[in-house]
Amino acid sequence: MGILFFMLMLGIPRYLVLDVKKIGTEYLEKQGIKIIQQVDSITYLVEGELEKVDYSPYEIVLYQPVEKVVKARYKSGNYYIPDLPEVTSYFSLINADSIFEVLHRLENFKTRFAYTDSCRRAEEYLAEKIQNYVDLGYMWPFNHNSVWMNNVVGVRNGVLSDFVLITSHLDSYSNDPWNNAPGADDNASGTAVVLETARIMRNISSPFLTLQFVPFSAEELGLIGSYRYAEYIVSNNLPLHGILNFDMVGFNPPDGYDFDVNLDTLSLFGQVVRYVIENYVQGNNRYTYNPFGGSDHYPFAVRGYPWVFLIESNYQLNPNYHRTTDLVATLDTLQMLNATKIALATALYYALLPLPPESLFVSNYGDGERVVLRWPRVAVNGVSYTVYRGASPADLAFVTETSDSFVIIDGHQAGIDYYYCVRSKYNGREGFGTPVKSIVINSIPQSPILTKIQPVRNGIQLFWSKNTEEDLLGYNVYRSSGENFVKLNDTPVADTSFLDASAISPIWYYYYVTAVDQDGYESDSSNVISARPVTLSEGVLVIDDFRDGSGNPIAPNAEMQRSFVDTILSFVGVDTFDIIDVSQVSTVSLSDLGIYSLVWVMSDDVSEYLGSRYKNALSEYLSLGGKVLIEGYKNSQNLGIVSAYPQAVNPSNLLGLPLDSVKLNSSLDFQGAYNSLHGLELRPEASKLLPSWNGKLQNIEAYVSNSVEPLLYFDSYRDNLGFEGEICAFKLGDSLVYLGFPLYYMRTQDVANLFAYLANTGFIGVKEHFAATSTRAFYDGGYLVFDKSFSEAYGRVYNVSGRQIASVKFVGNKFYAGELRRGVYFYEIEGNNIVYRGKFIVLK
Repeated sequence: MGILFFMLMLGIPRYLVLDVKKIGTEYLEKQGIKIIQQVDSITYLVEGELEKVDYSPYEIVLYQPVEKVVKARYKSGNYYIPDLPEVTSYFSLINADSIFEVLHRLENFKTRFAYTDSCRRAEEYLAEKIQNYVDLGYMWPFNHNSVWMNNVVGVRNGVLSDFVLITSHLDSYSNDPWNNAPGADDNASGTAVVLETARIMRNISSPFLTLQFVPFSAEELGLIGSYRYAEYIVSNNLPLHGILNFDMVGFNPPDGYDFDVNLDTLSLFGQVVRYVIENYVQGNNRYTYNPFGGSDHYPFAVRGYPWVFLIESNYQLNPNYHRTTDLVATLDTLQMLNATKIALATALYYALLPLPPESLFVSNYGDGERVVLRWPRVAVNGVSYTVYRGASPADLAFVTETSDSFVIIDGHQAGIDYYYCVRSKYNGREGFGTPVKSIVINSIPQSPILTKIQPVRNGIQLFWSKNTEEDLLGYNVYRSSGENFVKLNDTPVADTSFLDASAISPIWYYYYVTAVDQDGYESDSSNVISARPVTLSEGVLVIDDFRDGSGNPIAPNAEMQRSFVDTILSFVGVDTFDIIDVSQVSTVSLSDLGIYSLVWVMSDDVSEYLGSRYKNALSEYLSLGGKVLIEGYKNSQNLGIVSAYPQAVNPSNLLGLPLDSVKLNSSLDFQGAYNSLHGLELRPEASKLLPSWNGKLQNIEAYVSNSVEPLLYFDSYRDNLGFEGEICAFKLGDSLVYLGFPLYYMRTQDVANLFAYLANTGFIGVKEHFAATSTRAFYDGGYLVFDKSFSEAYGRVYNVSGRQIASVKFVGNKFYAGELRRGVYFYEIEGNNIVYRGKFIVLK
């Protein structure tokens, strides 16, 4: 875990600073802002109270690491976008006086700095105005640094609940933000565009898609309002189709261009906006395709939603940027009109045209003449579909119309390429079309598509798409373990799944499937996919959700972390282990886990949650008999058991944890964990922590439950009644050990004793000879001390090379082994008519 993430834990605010004027960071450093790292040519990660200094030469974004959490729809290729004749007639309704009325009114608030009362009055003004244009208009409140602020939301309800966001930010900033920040270009201009678009769109009855017009607040504090709104959309699983954001669109740049258009070209949404700009709005624009981080589309883009961001070209050339001179008098009318045309035309496309089917699948019927087309329905009653075919993608002709989601079409010749597109039709108007798909007609079966591979206990299950050929007989399944592929079935498989019960070795198996027709013709092979079975046979896997740091206290590097793991596992007789570094993979699958008898999850990130990459695989692994040890900071939030602290736990949580609730002690109050009944005590290792922490840890979880086996109890330095003696680690049978703190920062011998206890209870499987004949032992001041007494016994100690270094006859539970150096040693005890063997570690 690098220092960056510990700064998160300590509560020091961090920002991404965009040095768009390329003046460098010295201006910030002189004001006490610390530069953490340079991200790219203009972006810096910084820490410090940025809101309390003058950051007017820069754009800032509050640093809030997030993962993509949505799978955006309508990203299947290049969609067909038709002309829309009504666009030009609606352009005549754009009123420059209406636009400039909003501009002047916002400028007259003197400042719209997000902390000021005048910004609250600007929010109220915009909410009252937008209510005249929409079905529902309101202020959407949020709290930032103990100040209540408001996004303004206007909703035009559509036939579909899927919605488009047309946005701006309403707040402003300058070199004198509390008193004079007129913010005409930044960003009364974008807000006036949003308001004017909403005004004109009130003339449209029953838009097909829902439209939301949203000026965000607190953009200049780091995109606060838009981050909160994005979180709201994600947490409520709302069907956002795309966001079109306007910021600084009124100044006429001196570089010969009009706008910089930053857009997602992989989505239908991005393609629509680009089509609108290039076909309906005169101008000279530049296009970029990565989500610029300095405006309110960004919190949506990083979560996976389609985005478009419009800003005047080279906006940093505006001499009034973040100055008290950013006045309406400096804005250009034509620039404002063109920005409004882009917003209005986009809104019209989504209001007047039905969405297309999201995708199109074209397959051979199998007779050398017919093809089958399938597509997902658009979820609106009354939508029909028109099918187009041609000899090239640019020359398609109408074939048929249907209300079904599939059609069989004849009239083809074998060996020729054909191209297909399907458009939706609603209330007599044809809308967008699917990406064009091609097919070559042939008489042999189409290749199946392997869609899923599922490891099971001592086997692998395959699933594939169903072929549509009328004369289909079945499927053949082929497997390889690294060499030639061999057919597994004697007769064609009639179903679209197959269980390979002979895949029982802990190795990767590779598969493909073919289709066979009644004439004996066999298709080409499907795609190849691979998996490993669940064998639970191969020892320990460590899931490394632990940041690689500098090697300093609270920031161990990878070598230090792996040495710790090796030391602990060696203590219980585990000589080797495998590691998955979660930061280097996008997803951990059951195939990655299933061969191991134990999975140890080490998580040391308090803010960047990577648990989504492996939590589903963990759940499957546990359900198939695997054993999991989970430890680290904020495990329950990382794994989605809770979303905040304290919080009740849903009984149907992913891991099936029978907890009532989880709470978090965020203070430096955790001085250890204990279980007197089991003789367990774990204390923090002060040398691994910052001196100012005084041997304490923070951000430690505690659990409320009567249905788990308590393993360790919280030892609170302050005797905090809410945490002292509460469960901070528990067991679920022999399947799960769950700790609310990171083991790396505890004393190594304490952790080794915990693992020895888990080995003796059977949770950790160790080598046969070790488990059968071991007793627990630890080294203390020259003595080897055991957990049982002997009436008379002989004790011997060996070093790692096998040389005997002590031999003693003794009575009781200990003997003097000598002053031993740091390292791993082995003991052998003959007593009670049994030979006991084991391993112990000397740490000092």
